[in-house]
Amino acid sequence: MAKSDDANILEAGGSEIPARASRLGPGLTSKAEITGRDDLVIQGQFKGLIALSGGSLTIDRNAVVEAEVEAADVIIHGALTGDIRASGRAFLAASSRVKGNISAVQITIQDGAMFRGAISMKPKGD
Repeated sequence: MAKSDDANILEAGGSEIPARASRLGPGLTSKAEITGRDDLVIQGQFKGLIALSGGSLTIDRNAVVEAEVEAADVIIHGALTGDIRASGRAFLAASSRVKGNISAVQITIQDGAMFRGAISMKPKGD
C-alpha cells in the first residue's frame, strides 16, 4: 500500500483497506480476469485471474477466491485457493485459509491462519 494512501484507510471486516479501492461486494459472484493498477477489495466470491501491477489486493473475511494472484501487496482475511506473487508483502490474517504457493519480499502469517503450500522469499526489486 502506498504511503500516500495511509490517510485514506478504512477498517472493514478486520482488514485495513484504502478508501478508494475498487470493490467486489459481499453479494457478488464473478468469474473473470482482472488486470489493472488500482487497489482491489474482494468481499464476495471470485474465480479467475487477478493481476494488479502496483496495486494491492485485500480478500475480506467472508470472501472466497479461486485465483492466481499477482499484486504489490496481498492481504488475506478470507479464503484463497491459488498461487500468490507479491512484489511487496503477503499478509495472512488469523482468519485466513490459503491453499497455494506464496512468493513475496515480506510474508506474515498470524497465529490461527490455515496455510498449505510453499513459501519463497525474494529480495526486494526481483
